[in-house]
Amino acid sequence: MTRDEGYRPLEDDGYETFEALGTEHARQPTEQFEVDEGIPDLPRWRREQHINPKPCNVFQRFADWIAGSHLPQIQTIKPWFPHWQEMPLRLVDGLANGKRINKIAILLIFLISYIGVWVPLLFKHWEPGTIDHKYLLRRLDCTDSFWLARNECGIGGINCRPLDDDRLAFRCPPGCASEQVLNPRAVGAEEVIYQPLVIGGPTYRGDSFICGSAMHSGLVSDSGGGCGVVARVGTHSNFPSSTKNGITSIGFNSSFPLSIEFESAGRCETSELRWELLGISVTFTAILSLCTTSASLFFFTVLPAIFFQIGLISNPPSQKLLNELFSGIVGRLLPSACCMFVIYQYCVKLHDLRAQVEKTLFWLGPYWVGALSNLTIERWLPIQRLTPHDIRQQPGAKAALAVIVALVFGIVCQQIYYFRRERRLLRYLLLYGIFILFLTFLSSIPDLQLRIHHYILALLLLPGTSMQTRFSLVYQGLLLGLFVNGTARWGFDSIVQSSEALREDGKLGSMVPDAVAPLIATAHNLTLALGSIPVSDVARVGTALRGIMGISVLVNDVERFRQHGDVEMQPNFTWHRDEQEPQYFRFAYVAEEVTLDYTSASIWHPNGTWTRSNGTND
Repeated sequence: MTRDEGYRPLEDDGYETFEALGTEHARQPTEQFEVDEGIPDLPRWRREQHINPKPCNVFQRFADWIAGSHLPQIQTIKPWFPHWQEMPLRLVDGLANGKRINKIAILLIFLISYIGVWVPLLFKHWEPGTIDHKYLLRRLDCTDSFWLARNECGIGGINCRPLDDDRLAFRCPPGCASEQVLNPRAVGAEEVIYQPLVIGGPTYRGDSFICGSAMHSGLVSDSGGGCGVVARVGTHSNFPSSTKNGITSIGFNSSFPLSIEFESAGRCETSELRWELLGISVTFTAILSLCTTSASLFFFTVLPAIFFQIGLISNPPSQKLLNELFSGIVGRLLPSACCMFVIYQYCVKLHDLRAQVEKTLFWLGPYWVGALSNLTIERWLPIQRLTPHDIRQQPGAKAALAVIVALVFGIVCQQIYYFRRERRLLRYLLLYGIFILFLTFLSSIPDLQLRIHHYILALLLLPGTSMQTRFSLVYQGLLLGLFVNGTARWGFDSIVQSSEALREDGKLGSMVPDAVAPLIATAHNLTLALGSIPVSDVARVGTALRGIMGISVLVNDVERFRQHGDVEMQPNFTWHRDEQEPQYFRFAYVAEEVTLDYTSASIWHPNGTWTRSNGTND
């Protein structure tokens, strides 16, 4: 086969075609080359490589594979049914008569219309509301309770008064049925974790979540929230477990000094407009996505729309007043916009994309799904916090994490394939190598733990979506939504945090007192020998060593005794009861005003017998 028959010259081969030379020049004799019969007819760069072959080894082959194809194959989306997808663009061109100034005017009218509808509804949504124009409603969060954790109510609940004869008109947001306690909470002989803190029903223990209890009672709904009146009714005994309205309450067979009951409310004069506001925002961003091809205009208009929707309506921080909430959201928007500018410059590939419907479905849709992750992802995913402790303790977390890791691995392999085709794989492998080294360094810092928040996860993974494929649009939109959700709701928490910051109201991991034996135990009276307080001992609290100065006693999960080593010590603790019911005792050391971990529960049975705890805090 001759060169002219089997090979069509490329632009960079150094040959010229006969058509380019002209007829007269084509008749001139051409320079002849000696061709080795053992070398096939190949382009010049391939012949040179064949004459001077490079050493072939595993490393070289791997490097050649990483380098990818000789020419980069930049990925672009070819729209499905382009005529139909470009119909909104033609509609805008028709309305604007093809003039740019008219298009700008249409855009301004559209933005002003959206703001003019959304802002008044926002203020109406945040109005406190009333019940029958009689009770002014108080806005509650899903975890609000009359009884505070970690003994903050003081001895016998003195800091949480009034314990009875008090009413509160309240308003609950939607979605509280899935709100759970993330650290162990003592309830009698048990320690509750990863379930709603709803104890009893229809009379509920005072440390129950108010909104979760209201949903259990049927007064408000999980989908729409609602309002009602809750009354504090003082001491109550026996809180039975039951399952109602999708919530299983916790049983407690003893007494508690504060209990609550819900009263049938009158007409609820309130405006719960979160779903209406969400619908307006989704519609606005979808229309904008369909009717514009400007990547920068679309990207930086959608950002504040979704950010304010999440931060003020769909997943707001725990502020009760709109002005305080707005101030915090604006403070978080500015650094978020800076991060988004960098993301737009290096990751977003919406330029020259005229697939309007596909952009809306594959990029904007996942953007909203990620931004509403508290409603779309977290509700079904059994991983509340991405920490080693939670993954070990939470039911189903390990299996869910394994599925996520497998899914992410498949996505990574897919993205590697496309990066290699674009001849950009090497630089991104180097980038993620730097990320891994940085995370490894942070995780090795003593007394600090690595915490991958929503926004950090998005920032780490977004560079891997910087190409124009349909799958990349989906991944990028979802990650951008997670970034917005994390920064709007929680702000920019540090990537490394101390054990104390991660613990919140959880256990300290400290030493606990030895099991306490009663000196006297009858059906109505109990005397416990607390023994001498080891004031010379020290206990580790997080990373600090604290001197033990006293002891604390819980009776039915309420602190009833607290003594410090700097006063005259009482060797015994005496307790009396009138009702024939089991009571639960827990003991903890006090170190420099900090109550350490409590033992497991010892039980004083109705017949006067005593079951001693094992002395551990597990």
